[in-house]
Amino acid sequence: MYIKAKKDKLYSISYLIEREDDLAKFRNFLKHLPEMKRGVLRIAGLPDSGRTCFLNAIEYIALRYNYDVITLLTNPCIKTEENIKLISDVDKTRLNISNISHKYTESILNERILSNKKTGLILLADDIGKFDFESINLICRILNNKRYTNIALVYTNEIKAIKDIDYGCAPLYETINLSPLSPQGVRLLMNNIYNWNPPDLFLEWFYNETMGLPGLIKSGIQFLIGNDILVHDSKYGFDIKKEYINIKLSEGSQSKSFIAKNNLPSALTEFVGRSTEIEKINQMLDSVRLVTLTGPGGIGKTRLALQVASMRLYNYRDGVFFIPLSAVTKADSIAACIAKSMNIIEIQGQNIYSTLKSALYDKNCLIVLDNFEHVIDAASIISDLLTSTCNLTIMVTSREPLRISGEHLFCVPPLEFVNLQEKISIEKSIQQPAVNLFLLRARAVKPDFKITERNVKDIIQLCAYLEGIPLAIEACSSKYRTNFYT
Repeated sequence: MYIKAKKDKLYSISYLIEREDDLAKFRNFLKHLPEMKRGVLRIAGLPDSGRTCFLNAIEYIALRYNYDVITLLTNPCIKTEENIKLISDVDKTRLNISNISHKYTESILNERILSNKKTGLILLADDIGKFDFESINLICRILNNKRYTNIALVYTNEIKAIKDIDYGCAPLYETINLSPLSPQGVRLLMNNIYNWNPPDLFLEWFYNETMGLPGLIKSGIQFLIGNDILVHDSKYGFDIKKEYINIKLSEGSQSKSFIAKNNLPSALTEFVGRSTEIEKINQMLDSVRLVTLTGPGGIGKTRLALQVASMRLYNYRDGVFFIPLSAVTKADSIAACIAKSMNIIEIQGQNIYSTLKSALYDKNCLIVLDNFEHVIDAASIISDLLTSTCNLTIMVTSREPLRISGEHLFCVPPLEFVNLQEKISIEKSIQQPAVNLFLLRARAVKPDFKITERNVKDIIQLCAYLEGIPLAIEACSSKYRTNFYT
């Protein structure tokens, strides 16, 4: 249901320290939205990293850019009557989608979009991990509706917690990762909020306790004030009692949400397409313990494996681990490489392989072994690990199958590209993964690059000539930039 918010300040600029580049990225997202028609912006960060505050800032900026903004809520306890009508108001608008039919939601959004003269519509969802499957499916349907243009979803979530909505819902996709503040950022934040410049010794202790996370900084200051460790002085700001040095603010103050420990590398570029492949691999991993992704070099096996692994962090209690094998040349080095990546220490008098099997015996974890073709003769090690453990799952990337018992193969296909004989619009062309990948990588070289009537045919032909191989498309998007960017 729609709930009118109180007339308060939309967001406090005092809390937005060291977020200038992130806000600039959102403005650039809005710049490209009219061209791409529909978009998704993911705001990722640790608990207490200030995701909600940053989302409030985004709402303020979107309103300034003449966008209509609706915040989506999911609260089953709030009953929604289907005869509620939308009331235009300059204040914030809330829509609870837990107890509302898809048809009714789409009808009121359609009315909202068509009845005003705004630039477009921005849907906000804070902590999308709390949204159920039906709500996520509803949002996807809205974003995939071709009748809506200049519509985008902006949502917050934890860093590695990726939802189905990231795949295939919109041609424009961006991620903003909210990093912890630097020590100087913490000093500036405390200066802005409390008008206080803390001494260096206290700041060092306080930074180590709060890890530079704005939420912990705020609650930490409130805790110290409430326990008379920090006493406000109207002239000097705060008087600090020396007992603070023995306090552990971090104990019990962090979020209890679970994400398994992992060593997955952070992606430097957006992931494109592959929604069908991701769904199939996830289904396989739900029922089998060994999945091998096969395909030629450059087809995207590693990136796809990492994307699937990052989606399954909630599935494995003892962790998800990525072990690259491209530098391993000897079969007997595999066990040591796995043990090192998982911080398993060799026991004196016992070989590392025996130590590894003992350590993994009852562990519920996922291991991703990348580029196994370099040590294909050692495939029997994987069989041995799986038979000597209870809950271990292994995902392998390799140019050829392992050919061992229990292996389930998934052949990674090229990215979909446009049929040269088919006449389709530029918008539909951009939605094809191969063309979309070219566009995103080209913009990394030239931010204002666009696919136009003048260059779309050449780009489609190039993607077809390269047979949808991601590595080749990425290389050509920069190597031949002068041909397409003029």
